[in-house]
Amino acid sequence: MNLPLPKSLHTEKPTGDYNAGLWYDKFFHHWDAGFKEVSRDGKSQWIGEFSNSKVKVGDPRQLEEQYQRLRRMTAACAGRLLRFKTDGRFVTGLGREHPIENGFAWHHTLGVPYLPGSSVKGIVRAWAREQGVEKGDIKRIFGPANQNNASVGSVIVGDALPTASVQLAAEVMTPHYGLYYQDKSAATPPADWHDPTPIPFLAVDKGQTFTFMLIPRRANDAGDIKDCETATAWLCEALIWLGAGAKTSVGYGRFTRADEQADLAAAAQAQEEREKQEHAARAKRMQGLSPMARELEHTIAKCDLEADKNAFSAWLFSEDWLDKLEQNPEPDAMERFQSLVRKHFPGLLENPDKTQGKKQKPAFKPRQQEIARRVNRLLRRDSNP
Repeated sequence: MNLPLPKSLHTEKPTGDYNAGLWYDKFFHHWDAGFKEVSRDGKSQWIGEFSNSKVKVGDPRQLEEQYQRLRRMTAACAGRLLRFKTDGRFVTGLGREHPIENGFAWHHTLGVPYLPGSSVKGIVRAWAREQGVEKGDIKRIFGPANQNNASVGSVIVGDALPTASVQLAAEVMTPHYGLYYQDKSAATPPADWHDPTPIPFLAVDKGQTFTFMLIPRRANDAGDIKDCETATAWLCEALIWLGAGAKTSVGYGRFTRADEQADLAAAAQAQEEREKQEHAARAKRMQGLSPMARELEHTIAKCDLEADKNAFSAWLFSEDWLDKLEQNPEPDAMERFQSLVRKHFPGLLENPDKTQGKKQKPAFKPRQQEIARRVNRLLRRDSNP
């Protein structure tokens, strides 16, 4: 069993740059002589060391560096980075174990309060359910609620981190019916003669700015990018109306947008930079392609065939491109063509006659089967000239 540090070994609180979370969780020193209990005054004194109005936690240089890294990453991944300010006080990690009864969620390396990405995802998922969004859409975007399922969603949700040093505040909750809640036999009534028990806890003060990050799982997939935009809108509404963190039912954890215009301008700039990079990469890729493959790439980009299955189906079943490939079977064009078929119709080329269900109904429609047979004949002809 690991015992707390005895008072004889206790050191004074460090000054300057230090990890406040490490100090808060590991160097508590207000135990009684037997290391069994902590007085109410001891709890308040410990919280007071971190909630002093003249003291903020977190190195501003490290937090700015972290923000710039996140900004570059979201820009590269076609994501969104949003800044919100605490509209009131915000509590995170209240259920964690700590000698003062109520814990606090500290980022391990930055030493600042934060909200894990899993919690942010839970907030947005809850908001989507409350708005009556179809279960299939929620499952597609966030993944299944069952953690045993290995599937993932189309949107990745990052941790919510502060953008600058954070001002903390001391709060108090006062349960009036402690004996009633503790009596598992239900023999004690919730009566007015019970003594209220003030319990201090640590919170983030009003007006602190946090960054929330969402990115599509596949940055080159238009469907994932659209889902990311949808989840972003839900997040903005959820933070305003539901709140984040603990005790949201009594008003904690509400947020407001810090600078929406700046966020939109940054997103537009990131989109412009990303399009320039994609255009340069596409131009470089085109240089080594055959004329047939270059024409195919232009058609894919123009008609959005990579992301839009319906557009691809309409284009595919026109059969114009199959006719061209049968007349001029360029290997790079054929490879690109079959990659699109495999993406939008998984298993079609491998087994056009596949059946499914108890009645063994065909998995694919007749026209799809015919397309697959023509493509497979092309592939066999290419492999056996």
